[in-house]
Amino acid sequence: MFQPVVLGRRRLLDGGISDRAGIGAASPGARVLYHHLPANSPWRRFTPSQNGVPDRPRLHLLHEPSLPRLSPFHLARGPRAFALAREMALRALDAPATL
Repeated sequence: MFQPVVLGRRRLLDGGISDRAGIGAASPGARVLYHHLPANSPWRRFTPSQNGVPDRPRLHLLHEPSLPRLSPFHLARGPRAFALAREMALRALDAPATL
């Protein structure tokens, strides 16, 4: 979804390249803020395991079922979905970390 960027000598890539959840490339033991967007696609019946929440230590789940559904046919909903997701992420980041 996002174009690669170079920061210093490191290239940063969208995690979705390696897996749908986008966390497969995270270092073992790293804290992960995971924004779960369940797919509502007919293709999910072939790969249902990719639609669940990953089982990973130190994963902090963000899930908001009321976010507007997006698709290539509903891109106008993007700004509202982004604003809601951003608010949710900022609230989570402001909350104290739990062990």
